[in-house]
Amino acid sequence: MRTQILSPTVLFLLHLECSLVLGYAYPAYDCYKTLEGNSPRMERLRFWCQYWILLAFLTALERVADPTISWLPMYGEAKLAFVVYLWHPNTTASHRHPLLQY
Repeated sequence: MRTQILSPTVLFLLHLECSLVLGYAYPAYDCYKTLEGNSPRMERLRFWCQYWILLAFLTALERVADPTISWLPMYGEAKLAFVVYLWHPNTTASHRHPLLQY
């Protein structure tokens, strides 16, 4: 008899918590630190505005497309990796997004 270490429900809850922390809580905290500075840099404020705009767009798109894409294997993990890619200091991909260039 094979024992399962983590049930699918536990894995789902763990993924949900990671998504909330890495997709919303940490970026919100970093954005707050930027705003609370004595003189926030305009470049950093623009970066966070672009991040929140992209995240809102992705969230709205996901609500509409969820029935067709949620069955894909590793979809949640790929989305989480993409969100971290958007704000991570080594990539700051939301700064380079073509839709947000002006």
